Amino acid sequence: MDKKYEIVWRNPQKTVLMVNYFGDEAWGWDEIVKAHIEAVDMIKELSYDVILFHKGTRLKTARIGVIHDILYSGVTSRLPDNLKHIIVFLENLDEMKLADAAFEIMDKLFIRRKFVHVVKTMTEVEAVIAKAGF
Repeated sequence: MDKKYEIVWRNPQKTVLMVNYFGDEAWGWDEIVKAHIEAVDMIKELSYDVILFHKGTRLKTARIGVIHDILYSGVTSRLPDNLKHIIVFLENLDEMKLADAAFEIMDKLFIRRKFVHVVKTMTEVEAVIAKAGF
């Protein structure tokens, strides 16, 4: 089966790794987790800090219970020390608000700092990257 995403460096310095999802379909968490783990494995090989940028369009669900059960329960233990932030780009305002609220709660519980930034415009993506010094 062909991948429905690609993982590419967004800048020549290789400090922002982008998962670019193809198509306009809503993405399920199984696909997102698979892409995320593949990207994190690439980041683990590096000796410097990196931002992971998920550039998608739609989520099948952004409920807090789903995000907790699928992402934070299993994925947070696999995060490398050099992964400084995750940016999630969602164009749908309702999905973005739900995902942002869920990630904010999970960040406070598991990571103790703002780690996942959910944004709805590329301008916001650039602002998060710039603020992080990347």
